[in-house]
Amino acid sequence: MKSKLTSFLIIVSSILILGACANEEDTKANEDEQNLNETMEGNSNKGEDSSDYDASEASTEDNNKLEEDPEKSEVVLDNQSDSVEISETTAGYGIETPDQIGLKVGDTGYFEDTAGTYDITVNSAELLDELDGEESQADHFFLMNITIKNTGEETWNAQDFLYGFRVTDDLESTGYGDYAESFDSVEQMTDDIAPNEESTGQFVTEVYDGDTYYFKLRSGITEGAGDSNNVVWEIAKEELQ
Repeated sequence: MKSKLTSFLIIVSSILILGACANEEDTKANEDEQNLNETMEGNSNKGEDSSDYDASEASTEDNNKLEEDPEKSEVVLDNQSDSVEISETTAGYGIETPDQIGLKVGDTGYFEDTAGTYDITVNSAELLDELDGEESQADHFFLMNITIKNTGEETWNAQDFLYGFRVTDDLESTGYGDYAESFDSVEQMTDDIAPNEESTGQFVTEVYDGDTYYFKLRSGITEGAGDSNNVVWEIAKEELQ
C-alpha cells in the first residue's frame, strides 16, 4: 500500500513539473515574440524618422541653395574708361548693380536705388569764373552737360534723379548741389522721363579750386547699407574745358 502511494506521488510530481516547464517555455516564447515585434516596430519607425529627416534636410539644403545662389540679371557696364574701378556694392535693399569709381568725362554711370535704375552720362564739364554776370561765391562755377536715361519701370522727373548729387574737390566734404534754376542761361532739367527714355540738360554748381573734382551722390545715400550703389566721376582739372 505504501509503495503504491509513493508511486502515485511520484507521478503527480512529474506531471506538475512538466506542466510548469511547459508554461515557462510558453511565457519565454511569448516574451521573445513580443521583443521581436517591438524591435521590428522600432526599426520601422526609425526608418520612417530617418526618411522624414533626410527629406527635410534635403528641402532645407535646396532652400539654402536658392537663397545663396539666386538667379541674378547681369548688369552690362558699357561706355566706361578702362581705369574705372568696379566692385561689389555694399548697398542694402537687394541692390545688385556694382559700385563704379573713377569715371571720366564721356563715361556713363549705372545706378540702382530703392526706386529703380537709371544711367547718367557726363557729356562735358567746364570751370567758369562767372555766369550770367555773377561771380562764384566759392572759386568757380562747375558746369556740366549730362544725359539721364530712365532704365526703370516708372516715369520720374529729372529732378528726382538729380536729387542728392553733389560736386566737390574733397571726398571728405559734402560739396554743392545743382543751382541750375538760379541762372537763365543754364538749361535746367525739369522734364518727366518715361521708362527707356532719356533727357539731356545742364547741371551747375560752385566749387573751390582743386586738382580733381568729384561728381557723386552725397555720402549719406551710399554709405554702408545705403539706398544706392556708389558711382563717382573723378574729373581732373586739366580735363575741364
